[in-house]
Amino acid sequence: MTQKTIIRILLVYWSITLAAVVLRIDRFPITWAPMYSIYKSKTPAKSNKPKPLSVDRIDKKRLKTHGFLATRRNGEQRWVNQKDLNVRNSSMRRMYHRRMKGRGPPTYGHRNHDAGTIDRWLWGLEPGENFTTIDWKRRLIVSINKTLGLDPASPDFIVQLEASWEANQFDAETRQPLGVKTVSRVVDWDDAWNAEY
Repeated sequence: MTQKTIIRILLVYWSITLAAVVLRIDRFPITWAPMYSIYKSKTPAKSNKPKPLSVDRIDKKRLKTHGFLATRRNGEQRWVNQKDLNVRNSSMRRMYHRRMKGRGPPTYGHRNHDAGTIDRWLWGLEPGENFTTIDWKRRLIVSINKTLGLDPASPDFIVQLEASWEANQFDAETRQPLGVKTVSRVVDWDDAWNAEY
């Protein structure tokens, strides 16, 4: 290889790399690895006393034996656990503790972060506008119904999912324990989603 060929190869390589940084090519759907860290400044609390910090207690055994409390269209209730869904421990924890709160994977937070970059201008996004908007609770209930092979017209179709767990509460300033609080989240099926199921 000649020196000119090596210089051309390096120029092409560095051009592609710099274009990826400027255009945030981490949005390419095949790789979609977050290349940038995100810093969000904390806004001062409006009241004098900030709200307590909450740390979820994760009961792995309960997720395996019980999981979600599901209500069927015919009114019956059943448990939908990790074995029913055939997922790993970590996936069940994410579904139970993150998706039920409406929170997606960190990569979606990276995609939607408004850092005033050139790619947002190229996509025509307004300041603060999300690149991707996903209803994670809806996706969760659709996914569980499809995994169990249930049709919206079926009396066994799940119309409500409920998850509950305990969370340790701490004072935001002193980090002193304040006790334990029971947290519950509910996702209800909307029959308007039947057409898209």
